[in-house]
Amino acid sequence: MAGFTLGELKRRRERLVERLNYLRKRVDEEGGPIPGRHCYKSAEASALQTALVLFDEEIERAEERHRIWLADQAQFAAEAARVNTAKARAVQHAMAQPYQTSLLPAEPMDPRDAALISWCQKNVREPVLTDTIEAADAWGANCGPMSLAAALGLKHVEPTRAIIHPFRGFMSPTDMLDALALAAKAGWIESFRNIRSPASDPWPQFGLVRVQWLGPWMDLADPRAAYRNTHWIGVCRSTRMRFSDGTAEQTTRLPGEQVMVYDATPNRWVPLWAWEQWCPTLWPKRATGWAPVTRIDVTLRTGPKGQEP
Repeated sequence: MAGFTLGELKRRRERLVERLNYLRKRVDEEGGPIPGRHCYKSAEASALQTALVLFDEEIERAEERHRIWLADQAQFAAEAARVNTAKARAVQHAMAQPYQTSLLPAEPMDPRDAALISWCQKNVREPVLTDTIEAADAWGANCGPMSLAAALGLKHVEPTRAIIHPFRGFMSPTDMLDALALAAKAGWIESFRNIRSPASDPWPQFGLVRVQWLGPWMDLADPRAAYRNTHWIGVCRSTRMRFSDGTAEQTTRLPGEQVMVYDATPNRWVPLWAWEQWCPTLWPKRATGWAPVTRIDVTLRTGPKGQEP
């Protein structure tokens, strides 16, 4: 039983209880076991009762392991949010000061950060969302909710809080799809589509991509180790990008069709090539690269887009 997941254990226990109840019912219908005569149904019921006790003990241990895993995930997500928030503060502070060349006055900045900041300053890339720091401090918002807000065409992260039930410090593909379903139901977007095999063409015209940081965790039997090392980004592949703050539509022209990436840390739309050069600053320890593993296409409404509730 040690190799079963918690869900499998519970399903097997349910089948065991059904069989046990059936046997007991048959024994009762037959007037109970006859003294001095072996009753196979009673013997099987007794064995099942013993197995049921063992299942209950194993389920209790599995639930304890699951609680520990959830606590570890929450701690990991909180630490990642803290680090990303600190980095976002530093990057945004540097972007606000055109002549600043380092994040901290007495400490040299990573040259990849400097290159990204320089590109944003030269191309006048304004922040996409206005409340990333506040949302990160208030409820731990990170790359998932922020990329979702960017893909919805919003100007604030806070409205996404209402469609993420609940936010656990990270967003799995299922969490993201559930949030988009609520956004579509609320009329924020026209539709969305999950591309299950994005390897050949991972970049949507407009939407979301989940990036897998590659490393030794990819070889582990437990897939949750890989899930811990993922990152959400917004993606736009077009000659122009449209946003709405709920009152007026803004259009940004791009120099030819190219893939633009929204990342929550700089809180800007930047070219894919610039993001590729910069993203190693986000890699966890022992990471060796990255790969897009989830593609979600989002179709904005043809009328006013991204209107907040």
